[in-house]
Amino acid sequence: MNETDLPPEPQLLAGLDDRDRARLRETLQRLTNHTAILRDDPGAVEIYEWANLHRVWVREMGALVGYEVMFEEPFRLILAVPKDGAMMRRLSLEESCIAMVLWHDYDAALREGASVVKMTIKNVNDSFAAKLKGVKLPTKAGMKSALQLFHKHRLVRLSAAVDFADSTIEILHTLRLVMPFQQLEDWQKQAQLYIKDKDAATEETSDEP
Repeated sequence: MNETDLPPEPQLLAGLDDRDRARLRETLQRLTNHTAILRDDPGAVEIYEWANLHRVWVREMGALVGYEVMFEEPFRLILAVPKDGAMMRRLSLEESCIAMVLWHDYDAALREGASVVKMTIKNVNDSFAAKLKGVKLPTKAGMKSALQLFHKHRLVRLSAAVDFADSTIEILHTLRLVMPFQQLEDWQKQAQLYIKDKDAATEETSDEP
């Protein structure tokens, strides 16, 4: 069967001109590659404003490829959440613990009235040690890899310094949206699981001859 044998079909996106097609393509590429579009990112204002004005198109095309697109206008961001679990990236234990610490500190700062939350690598390590007592601190390589991943997916904004320990992290609201905690109590329950897992592993090691 060749194309001439196929029944006629209506053209998809027939109402979009070349400019709108290009904008829609760029919107979807940014969302699938980086999870979110932040208006404050360099060069993102025009595409953010276009997508915000064409929410129906963006939502429908996002749904077609398996994403729920959320418009968080108070925080000037657009977020794409995979609807299929197979499309989600599984974090390592180290990455999960770092993300939990960042979520906790961001949540606490918001409760205290902050609008912008920034930390240094030293701040993160100190907070990690205080909140996840007994859990091994991230290695330098592990911390760097995790924060670069979070930066790529617009969960944080990482300003790297020559000495990585001097780098600054701005925690973005996207982190709060993608982490599975509604209240601090949910966070505390999850943290206890990590601490118990660590304690169980230590006990198993100590029982070995």
